[in-house]
Amino acid sequence: MHSYGGSGAHVAFSVAAPRRVSNGVDYNRLLMLAAVASRRSGLEIAGQDIITNVAGGFKINETAADLPLVLAMASSLYNVPLDSELFAFGEIGLSGENWGPFLKRNVGLLKLEGWD
Repeated sequence: MHSYGGSGAHVAFSVAAPRRVSNGVDYNRLLMLAAVASRRSGLEIAGQDIITNVAGGFKINETAADLPLVLAMASSLYNVPLDSELFAFGEIGLSGENWGPFLKRNVGLLKLEGWD
């Protein structure tokens, strides 16, 4: 609290904590991804509200959704839409590494569905 002048009035400066809202994504996973993305990729999201929603009321429990979530955060932060032809998946670890344990299988399935 900071006090100014002799009036006895007090002005409290506070910085509200950014909101984190998660529907359909594990809340703790969202916090971890936001922290890793901020620290390892330079996304300046630490002071930003982050709100996630999975359409249709579905719940995502697959760690392969990590990369798409971080890409969505970056897209929103920079107000740049992701390419409609982009298909991304991969787990993001604490040090920022991205890997997908079923990479070959998933790429094979994408090719079967007509993705290049």
